[in-house]
Amino acid sequence: MYKKYIFHLFFLSIAVSQSLPELTPSQIKKLKDRGISLDQINLLSNQGVGSALEGLVRENDLEINNLENGDLFNEDKMMRDDINNTLGLDKTNPNFNVFNVMQNPDSISKDLSLNDSLYTDETNQKLRKIRSEIIDEKIRLMNSKKPYFGYDIFQGDPEVFQSSVLESIDPDYLIGPGDEIIIMIWGDTEINKKYTVSRDGYLFIQNVGQVFVNSLTLSKLETKLFRLLKKVYSSLEMKGGQATTFLDVSLGALTYRPHRVFVLGEVDQPGAYNVKPSTSLFSSLYYFNGPKISGSLRSVTLIRNKEQIADIDLYDYLLSGLKINDLRLQRNDIIFIPNRGKTVRVKGEINRTKYFELKPNETLRDLIKIAGGLKSTTYLKRAQIQRIIPYNELVDINVNRTIVDVKLIDVLNGNVKIDLYDGDEITFYAINDIKQNQVEIEGAVNRPGVYDISNDVLLLDLIQKADSLVDNAYLDRAEIIRSKRDGSKIQIDVNLGLVLENDLNNNIKLKTDDLIKIYSNDEMKFKTGVSITGHVLDDGPKEYFEGMNVYDLVFSGGGFENELHLSKTFLDRADLYRKDANNNVIQVVGFNLDSVLAGMGIYDVPINMGDEIRIYSKQEVLGDTKNEVEIIGHVKRPGIYSVGKDGRLKDLLFRAGGFEDAKHLKNTYLDRIDIVRTSYKKNIKNILSFNLRDIIAGDSGINPLLEADDLVRVYSMESFNTYKYVNISGVIKNSGQYELKNNMTLKDLIIEAGGLTDNVFRYRADIARINPQNDNEREFAEILTVSLNNDFNTYSSQETKSNIKLNPFDEVTIRPDPFFKKQIKVSILGYVYYPGDYVLLNPEEKVSDLLKRAGGMRPEAFPFGSEFIRDGKKINISFDKIVRSPRSTENISLIAKDSIIIHGKPNIVEVSGQVNNPGLYQFKKGKSIDDYIEIAGGYAENANKKAYVIYANGQSKKNKMLFSPKVYDGSEIVVPEKSNPEEFNLTTFATNLTSIYADISQILLLASLVRSQ
Repeated sequence: MYKKYIFHLFFLSIAVSQSLPELTPSQIKKLKDRGISLDQINLLSNQGVGSALEGLVRENDLEINNLENGDLFNEDKMMRDDINNTLGLDKTNPNFNVFNVMQNPDSISKDLSLNDSLYTDETNQKLRKIRSEIIDEKIRLMNSKKPYFGYDIFQGDPEVFQSSVLESIDPDYLIGPGDEIIIMIWGDTEINKKYTVSRDGYLFIQNVGQVFVNSLTLSKLETKLFRLLKKVYSSLEMKGGQATTFLDVSLGALTYRPHRVFVLGEVDQPGAYNVKPSTSLFSSLYYFNGPKISGSLRSVTLIRNKEQIADIDLYDYLLSGLKINDLRLQRNDIIFIPNRGKTVRVKGEINRTKYFELKPNETLRDLIKIAGGLKSTTYLKRAQIQRIIPYNELVDINVNRTIVDVKLIDVLNGNVKIDLYDGDEITFYAINDIKQNQVEIEGAVNRPGVYDISNDVLLLDLIQKADSLVDNAYLDRAEIIRSKRDGSKIQIDVNLGLVLENDLNNNIKLKTDDLIKIYSNDEMKFKTGVSITGHVLDDGPKEYFEGMNVYDLVFSGGGFENELHLSKTFLDRADLYRKDANNNVIQVVGFNLDSVLAGMGIYDVPINMGDEIRIYSKQEVLGDTKNEVEIIGHVKRPGIYSVGKDGRLKDLLFRAGGFEDAKHLKNTYLDRIDIVRTSYKKNIKNILSFNLRDIIAGDSGINPLLEADDLVRVYSMESFNTYKYVNISGVIKNSGQYELKNNMTLKDLIIEAGGLTDNVFRYRADIARINPQNDNEREFAEILTVSLNNDFNTYSSQETKSNIKLNPFDEVTIRPDPFFKKQIKVSILGYVYYPGDYVLLNPEEKVSDLLKRAGGMRPEAFPFGSEFIRDGKKINISFDKIVRSPRSTENISLIAKDSIIIHGKPNIVEVSGQVNNPGLYQFKKGKSIDDYIEIAGGYAENANKKAYVIYANGQSKKNKMLFSPKVYDGSEIVVPEKSNPEEFNLTTFATNLTSIYADISQILLLASLVRSQ
């Protein structure tokens, strides 16, 4: 509750300005000390409330005494107590209240008889929190008005928009109670007296009496007083053409006191406000921060003496700067802000994208003007209105929104008038970014950039337009990047030297959106230079010089004078790669690096431009030579381990997890451990076997030394067929393989596998069992069938109840009772009277039966577009035929999980495919396929005009020349893409024709032989 009081206090004491004063660092520090964060200071600065910040850092930013003694707090004494209680202040102490604390919180302990320094800190903290919340609330109000046009302009200081304070009183100013009248007479008689208009509108003037002056202008008052006073002071009357006494009537300083006006309606703080005498109806809005966003800007009413004397439209000022019907306020005037009228939203390619309030007669064309007009990038063939259908135009209560497409060019020309509704959202679209008749040239030309090719332009013409090539242009090659119709790009390489000679094969004609790249000689060094890579200290491109040989290039890589580097170099081979101008390898020459470094072999073979030499390291060729071994198998941490020169097997076993774990040791095969050792000289592998039990015990002294690349294998008991298992499948929660325990029964296995999935009364278990002694190839296994209750106990078996013991490798399959029938459910949703899930009564129940059980279709149902879903797929059936005749073949029987959805009328037709503006359009009865294609902008360039319609029930029909199928509600019209016909190949045609002729000749010859025989 205290927030609204402090909010009122804050905005009565601070003036809000449109411009931000320059704040010094010390002032910003004061603001932060008063609990206002730096983010709030910056945000208020951007919002233009500079005076608020300046007021906060002034020494006496709150006129505490005036506020405390004013009408604001006399009207509600509970406010002061509520704030004081919130801060924990003593409301019985007159010196200890919220206003003194907000004025100077740091001095609170000096003004109190209470000796409690901690109390001061706590109060200061609460005050900072209150100030921070006030600023946040102000920011929130500002941000809420931003999306609405015109509402945020009234956040400034009313002084900025006042008429000059020093201006003279308007001659039409109407005198009223409380005004001060100064009557001055000079000449033969001198009088200078001040009079105050009484509450009833009278002046009492000595020797004259009571004079009624209410509602007179200053000029009329002076005329009236002259007429009355000349009866008392005859020298005022002109005698002989000249007066000897003169009269002057003027208004005193009390007349300049603030007027009290009343603000009602849609404002944040309705009530009475004191405004300056020069305040007009427009500038008064700044005193109460203008209307709320629920208030109107198009009809601000001024009421005086119970009569409406002005109604201003603030849009006139906001859009043109004209103050139409803007009157000066008088005492006790009433300003009334009604509710906001018809409001629409504008989005997209238009100059102002906000919410706008419209008058009843304003159309889309008027809205475009109010919103600042269209941008140059606006697409004029289409705008779209998303509309909430007015209640009096609703056809279907479940279809509340619609879309209206508008051709903007007709609206702008005045050919079409589009009325707007409250809540409309208008979207203006942008034109595409496709550029026509232009190309771009970049690289080694004097003026790279974009050029026009509206006339036929060749590559040489473009180079000349670009002020020719630079001096070091690379002439062997240039590239043209060309876009294809499908959006992909191709590269065309040309010889730039031949282009300059106007060679027809290279000086090609340019097309729209071509990108021409001209290279310099410096850029092409990578194609004409040489390089060395691999195991050298300085790899990469090298400068080519005439007479360079293999030894020169190898030596440029560096490192071959370094013994450590040389010791790691593979000297038996290096490679020389010969390349063409396109950087493609055309030859690989292997050579002995040892020989080249010694000045032999191919050391003096010349190097060509583009050549590359590759040097290899020993590690690259021979592999890693680190002293590492690998351990695999039944250990806790298998992997690769580094070992020293004296590394032994027992140490490796310890690092791999050891065998202190009794459970792990139990499953370990202790009679054997193998070391697989590689002999690189002989290129063979040897297996060294040991007893793992002896190595672990350490009594035998066996602990072999490990060598690099040894592979150690540790085995588990399972490797020697000591593990026996059984399998279980069927309606089991965790089917799979399980270890066979001693005396394990069928019930034990079912429980260990998590129980059964199907909750039925009875089950059947099939146990496929093999005979270990069987040597009959025509007999695989015997089947033991057991009947089970749902507690997994047998109830019909030759063996004792629940005592079916399992054998190794038994395969158990659990099947549910086939005669147990669960309820089978189907669902029906949408426009029926009783939607929901239904249990099928019998296998013969059909769609019509379910519709009948659901109460039938509602009047707004749309059978033609309803759906039948089975196994997640839509089944095309005709609900129209089912409703008309339940005996129809469309009336199929239902099965479990079938779903029927009865839709309402969508009032929409979709046009897709190769049209200029595909999308959703309003259904209009009687319109044909061609009508909708025309609405969608007509056929696209690559359209196949054999369009077809897909109805809401899944059926489709083609559009024929003499017969156009009807378009029903919910249909989709598809315009396919034109297929590219295969080009006629005369060679292929001749070959096929020859083949056919040969086949026919053979048949005729064969027939002739048959007849002759």
